[in-house]
Amino acid sequence: PSWKATYQMLGLYDQQGGLYIASHDPTGSIKTISTSADAEKVNFRFNWPAPNMSLDGNGYKLPGKIVLGSITGDWYEAAMTYQAWVKAQAPWWPPVPTERPSRIQDISVWVQHEGGDPATLVQEVLKFAEYMGVPIGFHWYRWHQIPFDNDYPHYFPAKDGFVEAVRKLEDAGIRVMPYINGRLWDADLDDFKSEGIKAVTKNEKGEPYIEDYGNGVRNAVMNPTTQIWQHKMKEIVLRLQQDAGTSGVYLDQISAASPKLCMDITHEHPLGGGSWWLDQGYYKLLSAIREEMPEGAFLTSEAMAEPYNHLLDGLLSWNSQFQNQKPIYSAIYGGQISIFGRFNPVGPDKHKALIMRAGQQLVFGEQLGWISPTILKQKVPAIFLRKMAQTRYKLIDYFVGGQMLPPPIVHGDIPNITADWEWGENNPSDITISALQRAAWMSKDGRIVKIFVNVSDKTIDFRISNENGKEEEKILLDAYSIKFIRVGSD
Repeated sequence: PSWKATYQMLGLYDQQGGLYIASHDPTGSIKTISTSADAEKVNFRFNWPAPNMSLDGNGYKLPGKIVLGSITGDWYEAAMTYQAWVKAQAPWWPPVPTERPSRIQDISVWVQHEGGDPATLVQEVLKFAEYMGVPIGFHWYRWHQIPFDNDYPHYFPAKDGFVEAVRKLEDAGIRVMPYINGRLWDADLDDFKSEGIKAVTKNEKGEPYIEDYGNGVRNAVMNPTTQIWQHKMKEIVLRLQQDAGTSGVYLDQISAASPKLCMDITHEHPLGGGSWWLDQGYYKLLSAIREEMPEGAFLTSEAMAEPYNHLLDGLLSWNSQFQNQKPIYSAIYGGQISIFGRFNPVGPDKHKALIMRAGQQLVFGEQLGWISPTILKQKVPAIFLRKMAQTRYKLIDYFVGGQMLPPPIVHGDIPNITADWEWGENNPSDITISALQRAAWMSKDGRIVKIFVNVSDKTIDFRISNENGKEEEKILLDAYSIKFIRVGSD
């Protein structure tokens, strides 16, 4: 599991129907999922590294099954096929939100801040919250005195005024979520050399896995099965939630980075492949934290990766920035776990992309934003973001505990729009989407809402089909506006 392998299902479809191919592996064991194509064929591949690789007398039976079949629809039918299996057999299907209530669930929009003086930061965040007029989340980076991506996991002491700032923001109803990294230890620190080295992942040569994020710091990838790392993470998280009073904690990279094939036999997990990264590792680590978390507190991580859904309350979707992307994860899991935030650069030349993303976030069922409070200086996108956030809050019964339905069928000459989304994984980084973003969601009690968002600066003229497939009356949707229709309501 990782940010590029968010679930174990692939598909291929056209207007006549499609192919569903998935690994129904309830252990979530590490695997590589890939496709390749030429003029004549498309290849799908699932590759499992075996547990206890390199040991004599080893045998291996694949967990679960590879399922191959035909579908009559498109990505949505594939998502529902996969969802049915997850609900029936996978241990990570999330509890319904009412059974796991937390302060993340009603957040409509997120502000993100890189740190600085806590007193100044508090004023900026309070102003953002007042403008939006809905519950907001605050993702606080660099609240600690150490540099970013350096000297991990020594996050304490915090910056002067941190605890006071947290209390002021939480008292104002703002849900504070500080950043920590859930998998790295600075390999050049003395305590890593004496303590951390015992708990680090190691390759077949016995060398620690080391990662460098461009600042020259050698970060070691820790093994989540070890007591050393489990205790370290629990101590930090509970200190933030119990002592500082934060609503949440963000544990970076847990759901974004793929497992390492650790070959250290002293860790007492199967060598290399298998499901130990989850069932012996992060499942135990996160469960131990949850047992002592304050009521209503929450845990989140980076990127959408399904095996963590039952132990995390939210997933940061900041890398959902691709051409032709479909809301498959939202269709499978969107009403059960909070999906929040996109990479959102702010500036006078970034309005178009920001508006496109915000409209898409709303219909995908995501909590909006993850954006600098300086957005308030940009009038047009700030107004649009507020409109989307307030609409999400108004329709929260559909997005929390609900289910995404197939998108409404529309008729008309609907244009596409293009902007630079500045996402490094795209080459080029221009993204083209429909000017009319649309979705349908059903609440847990069966009510349905259809949502239409015009993310362009032109009026759109379109028609929608009713439940019998017949076209309804024409709809005119002004520039940067939204219309939602509750089916069966006025």
